[in-house]
Amino acid sequence: MPTKTYIHVVKKAAIAEHASLEVDLSILPTPGKGQVRVRSALFSITYNNLTYARMGSILKWWDAFPVPESLPAPYGDRSKYGIAPCWGWSEVLESKIDGIDVGMLLFGYLPLSGLPVDLQLVAGDAEGHMVDVSEQRKTLMPIYNRYIIRDPDMRLSELSPERVEDMGREAVYRPVWECGYLLNKFNLSDPFVHPAGHQGPPDQPWGKAQGDLSSAVLIILSAGGRTARSFLDGLVHNRDQKTGPLALLAITSTAIEAVVKSARFPMKVISYKAIPEPESMIWVAEHRPAKVVVVDFGGRSNSQADLAEALKRHLPTTDAFTVGVGNEPKADTLEETIAKLRRASVLPNRVQMNTGPIRDAMVEKMGAEAYFPMVNREWTSFVERGNMEDLRILWEERVEGESGIEGAWETICKGELPSDAAFVYKL
Repeated sequence: MPTKTYIHVVKKAAIAEHASLEVDLSILPTPGKGQVRVRSALFSITYNNLTYARMGSILKWWDAFPVPESLPAPYGDRSKYGIAPCWGWSEVLESKIDGIDVGMLLFGYLPLSGLPVDLQLVAGDAEGHMVDVSEQRKTLMPIYNRYIIRDPDMRLSELSPERVEDMGREAVYRPVWECGYLLNKFNLSDPFVHPAGHQGPPDQPWGKAQGDLSSAVLIILSAGGRTARSFLDGLVHNRDQKTGPLALLAITSTAIEAVVKSARFPMKVISYKAIPEPESMIWVAEHRPAKVVVVDFGGRSNSQADLAEALKRHLPTTDAFTVGVGNEPKADTLEETIAKLRRASVLPNRVQMNTGPIRDAMVEKMGAEAYFPMVNREWTSFVERGNMEDLRILWEERVEGESGIEGAWETICKGELPSDAAFVYKL
């Protein structure tokens, strides 16, 4: 058994500053009653991880996996340093819970680190689901405290290379896919759940008047990202044509030909530079929409302001509503991120989407035993339609150094990860 491992830490106030440190496993306490000790075994790193780091102080994501205070200065200061989270599979190393055995794999929220962590788990509301109820994680939304045992007999060391690759792709895509799925299925379709979940802020109403696409033209900013492509797949394949949209204007810097070919409604794809040009808004107006719905998956630079001005100039009497989903994938400080969100609010009637509360609202409405099997079926259909076939996985197996988590973090902070690629780690 190894006696040492590496931990990757990130400076909260400046997330491009990070380090990998060797630590002795003896710093870990003995797992207590009701706990399992797990290690991050198979997980992904994409630009999405930057969001967790940028907004970690506000949305409490840093609380999930605090740094050990025994780390050498300054890295043991929890007010200044944290362990960035990710999604994927953890492997059980020790268990003090009946029914959870050593070697089992749990899908959920994990630390980008080689240091094992202890989870305080209780049975959840659906078969195979467990919930972390530890004190430090009570500040997190429920979506981040849910762990799923997909198959109690599955062991990572016994899986075929093909199965491991499928699981790696799922670690990359599934969390952002659920966001796109919920947006199409429940925010922009009956029952028109508020994008913030439940009722949302009182000054940001949401219902059929805002979310119904049957008489709307839909405009998507950053239409080529994985969350947007997941949403577009549902829009094309998982929606009654009578529910709209009348047409779709996709603004992107990457190719999305497959969606264009399969769309059952008029669709136009333009670059960011083309937003101020009148032809695009003339095309929107030709469809005579009762309203325009904008979904902003993280438009680049000044695209929100350009689009707001174009709508105001060419469709001044048409109602418009905006759902904010993502941010531009950069290693910004919290202050820079907040400033960008404020600039993005120039888009009309903007509300911010949050996947976790929407899931919570639908679990409450449908029941967990209905919701999660439904989502599993839809995920399988998404995969079978070949949506992940063009994903290029960059496989790595260590924490430290250029080829480790350390190097991957440097790559995404510099914006150098190609749009068709994702890092997947099998530690």
